[in-house]
Amino acid sequence: MRRRGLSESISLRCVARLRFPAGLLLAPLLLLSGCAYVHFGRIPPTNDALEQQNFDLRMDKDILKQELAIARKEGDALRSTLDASANGADVATLTKRLAEAARDIGAMRVKVERASSGGNIRVAQGGAEIALLRRQLDVAQEGAASAQRDAEALRTENRDLRRQLDAQKDQNRALAAQVQGLSTDSARLRAAIADLNSELLAQKQARNQAEQAAAAARDQLHTVLAAAQANAAPVQPATSFGNLREGMVSGAAAMDGSSKAVVTVAPDGSASVMLRAHAPDRSTPASGSRTYVVQSGDTLESIAKKFYGTTERWNWIYAANNALLRDNRPLRPGMQLVIPDSPEAP
Repeated sequence: MRRRGLSESISLRCVARLRFPAGLLLAPLLLLSGCAYVHFGRIPPTNDALEQQNFDLRMDKDILKQELAIARKEGDALRSTLDASANGADVATLTKRLAEAARDIGAMRVKVERASSGGNIRVAQGGAEIALLRRQLDVAQEGAASAQRDAEALRTENRDLRRQLDAQKDQNRALAAQVQGLSTDSARLRAAIADLNSELLAQKQARNQAEQAAAAARDQLHTVLAAAQANAAPVQPATSFGNLREGMVSGAAAMDGSSKAVVTVAPDGSASVMLRAHAPDRSTPASGSRTYVVQSGDTLESIAKKFYGTTERWNWIYAANNALLRDNRPLRPGMQLVIPDSPEAP
């Protein structure tokens, strides 16, 4: 029973001593594997050579512990053999027990060597994984830094675009105010133009009425002058058309064929008549009369200025060409006018 208990104790101790180093071998792998999360930030600076040396020392320590356990197991087996021989046990049985212990110790040494070599392999794999993770972490950090730079550039660009948008809005508001001011000015100008058009129309109507009145007065004067025969004594100037007609009617009987009349019509429509003796009859052209072909831009005043040297004699040209110019007919280029001789100066 004692031998059986010793064998079981040796087996349990061997198992216990084998489990302990295996746990130590798994611990570095768990530490190297990490938490499977990628952490952003700067990694504290480390010395890879010192870490590898420290890890090797820990592995040597575990191997020495396992060899110490094997030596203790050999000592326990030897002590058990000595105790059994002291008690008179069978030598063959003890030899068999020692052989079994030696086999167990050899198996334990093989396991220790395998564990040591496997640990080295796992350490190398763990180092490669760590290097790969570090490279991935560097790439991730560089990507994060690049993304942060891009985000900062986008924020800067957005700020610039926002400032440009605000400036464009201010410019649009200023343009809208200018357009509103121009619209107001345009409305004022349209109102002023409408007033000017109304005033111009009224002036045009008044001018037409005055021209019609002047034409009627000239026709009446021409009729009176053509039929008038008076002495050399001048007739008093008439201040209005009514007085002029009365004076002409009252003085017509005293006129003879040797008298002439000078008619002046003011711009306001008033006219005055001066009668002089030795005037030819204006109903027919005088023997010394000339003709003139109307050019573009000519007026009775300009023609009178050209032939008489003064614009006040236009009425003589009108009287000589009454058949062409009556009823307020305008001068037309190509029209042939009779130009009477210039009367004597008053």
